[in-house]
Amino acid sequence: MISILIPIYNRDARILVRNIIRQAEQLEILFEIICIDNCSIFFREKNIQINDFPNCRYELLTSLVNQSHVRNKLSEMAKYDHLLFIDCDLKINYHHFIRNYVKLLPEADFASGGIHYLPWPPTPEYFLHWQYGVKNEV
Repeated sequence: MISILIPIYNRDARILVRNIIRQAEQLEILFEIICIDNCSIFFREKNIQINDFPNCRYELLTSLVNQSHVRNKLSEMAKYDHLLFIDCDLKINYHHFIRNYVKLLPEADFASGGIHYLPWPPTPEYFLHWQYGVKNEV
């Protein structure tokens, strides 16, 4: 029914994947989660555990490529017609996140979701990302 596709770069994606699995299993739908790690330096050993999760695949690229290449590869690997791309730094705070997308499947050719940032800046190493996101992504 739905292929959930997650490009990863230097993030621990296990909590995100577990959350998605929990929501999809509650809906009792056919799903798969495919993660491609774009040659990360950090969290490789942790993210490889995603292969042990139900309906999940994790692949580590051996050389860094551009993000569009990763997304194209994810869509080529997908076995279902409906694709949901989720960034690896997303924190799902809504218990019906997957259900909202699944409800759109019969009628929508394309759907795009919103994103929220905390109203205060995070730690200094993420400040630029937060500032850009608040001004341009929200």
